[in-house]
Amino acid sequence: GKVWYDSIFVLDTPDGKWRRSPSKLPRPLAYGLSFNLSENDEALADDVPRGVLCLGGGDSQEHVSDCFVLTLSKKRVSISKLPSLPAPLANGTGVLHQGTIYLLGGLHSPADERPANVFWKLDLTVPANDRDWVALKTWPGAPRMLAVAGVINQTICLFSGTDLLKNEDGTLRRHYLNDGFAYNLQKGQWRKTAALPKPAVAAPTPAITTKDSLLVISGDHGELASQTEILKDDH
Repeated sequence: GKVWYDSIFVLDTPDGKWRRSPSKLPRPLAYGLSFNLSENDEALADDVPRGVLCLGGGDSQEHVSDCFVLTLSKKRVSISKLPSLPAPLANGTGVLHQGTIYLLGGLHSPADERPANVFWKLDLTVPANDRDWVALKTWPGAPRMLAVAGVINQTICLFSGTDLLKNEDGTLRRHYLNDGFAYNLQKGQWRKTAALPKPAVAAPTPAITTKDSLLVISGDHGELASQTEILKDDH
């Protein structure tokens, strides 16, 4: 069975050894999003803590709306809260662009029968009193979780992910997607893009930007989804 952890591990140098921090997460947590809020990111407001921004996630019982920053100081990790998500969410995707977080899709609850059709942003460049999540128009396609997002040239790209469909016996199955959409940040408009060659569900997100391209690494194409119980850790 799955086990959720609240442990924090730190790698001080690329060639060093992992060490367990005496600090812990507020609760055992997985499947959230995280972004690095860099010390030299001049777009961020001065009072925004620098460190690892953690958004949403969940455990075996529920998904959460927590939003906080992990900051490393003198070998310990401290936690600073930011505005909570508008609703609990896990398995989403998103990007950090010019001091603003954009979060797309996911799942509000482990028991939900469809993914969350949401597109939220949090502007971390404004004063704290003006800092809150805003709902934007969603993409012109199926709702999805475990998608891949990236940003190029003032455009957010959203690819793949999985929808949830109900079988005749009432059980749920994943519908693996390979379609793509692009959101023009200046115009606030979506358009459809070319599709991926095959689904890349739960690939690392955000995708890596290289000049004018996005690098999508690995992911699940769904062809072996029916063999999960047989393959177990090799799935």
